[in-house]
Amino acid sequence: MARAVLVVVALFGSSPTSAGAGEEDTTRIGGALYHGKSVGELIRDLGHEDYRARQSAAEGLGYLGMEASQAVPALAAALDDEVHVVRLAVAHALRAMAPAARSAVPALTRALGDHLSDVRVEVAYALAGIGPDARLAVPALAQALGDRPVRLAAARALGSIGADAKSASAALEQALRDETDASVRNEIHWAIERVHWQEPAQRSSSRPESPEANEP
Repeated sequence: MARAVLVVVALFGSSPTSAGAGEEDTTRIGGALYHGKSVGELIRDLGHEDYRARQSAAEGLGYLGMEASQAVPALAAALDDEVHVVRLAVAHALRAMAPAARSAVPALTRALGDHLSDVRVEVAYALAGIGPDARLAVPALAQALGDRPVRLAAARALGSIGADAKSASAALEQALRDETDASVRNEIHWAIERVHWQEPAQRSSSRPESPEANEP
């Protein structure tokens, strides 16, 4: 009889009731896997004491993209990780989940102040992917236009937000005057056109398209 029980467990795994009474088995969240780990396990690993495990977890969630969108709150909290490569992986994961990452906009807005430019760039692209729901970040994105490494991504984000970013018009015009790189100027021109396109209540499906050639 004991042998039969072992066979059943080997074939089907442990019982769903094996977790403590009333406890949620977070390892069973979602059906997607990354290197054999479920979304729930990857979320758990974002709190691992080893930064390499946290980095791997964020990279895995980014790889799964929208299939792991339930990880957005945990990823938003991880944007202030003390290790640079973890923050970068977290920002990339949120970018991969946009626009489902809209609840992370406050954390992403704060992360535009990260002391490392590659993190700031990835954060700005994540906000661009979120689009109009990232309107809270408009003041920070307008300021980021003065940050040369982030300028193109910030312009992309403001253009993606559209008419709700009209308050950034002056900053966009100044960035255009300051910029000499043709591809960045093209992005800024597009953003200016988008923020002046029309008021939010008048939006339709016909709008200026983003310059695809600048996508990193």
